[in-house]
Amino acid sequence: MGGLTLSIPCAHASASGAPETFAVFKDKAFAGADFELDLAAADAASCRNACALSEICCAYTFASACRLKAFAAAPASSAGAVSGVKSECEGKAAPAAMAERLKGKERDLLTRRPRQDSYWRTLRMPPGAESASLVSALPFEAKVLPIPMEVLDFMRAMNALEGYSEVPLRAELPDDYAADFRAALAGLPEIVKAKVSRKLKAVLWAADVVST
Repeated sequence: MGGLTLSIPCAHASASGAPETFAVFKDKAFAGADFELDLAAADAASCRNACALSEICCAYTFASACRLKAFAAAPASSAGAVSGVKSECEGKAAPAAMAERLKGKERDLLTRRPRQDSYWRTLRMPPGAESASLVSALPFEAKVLPIPMEVLDFMRAMNALEGYSEVPLRAELPDDYAADFRAALAGLPEIVKAKVSRKLKAVLWAADVVST
């Protein structure tokens, strides 16, 4: 894929600690499904940094919004767009590239925060939720929230190590369906809620999970 190759600062290194190197393309955009639309990235440099910090991200395109990609086909012409692909991902799908990066680090993966009870004790509802409360302090039926990015990255890494090609994604549910689901949880017998509440950390919506 020709393009300008650059090395991003160490402050935006990969999870393995090494700086990422990108081939960057101006007036080009990557097609295919996004695994994440990063609304916090306000420019191409921020979008590149977001891709560098995500183990599953192989490529990005910034054109008024930051779109992160799990794989990168040849970019197509798109005026004003800026795109980049990690050098280690060229010609590979992200799960394969991630599996290579994580080889021999399975034990480290199992020490990540989503595997720790302290992570779930301090998890808060996302910005914009009705309450910013700790999820652990909420009633049984209120512990329903979008899956955090840190949990998604952990699940994606596990899928890659186990040889699955699926890339877990956030699942968007219609408001009426989500309301029905919470009502169903609230309607469970109190004895069931009492027993489950002691162990339930959260209910997270996700798609293409595969690995448990």
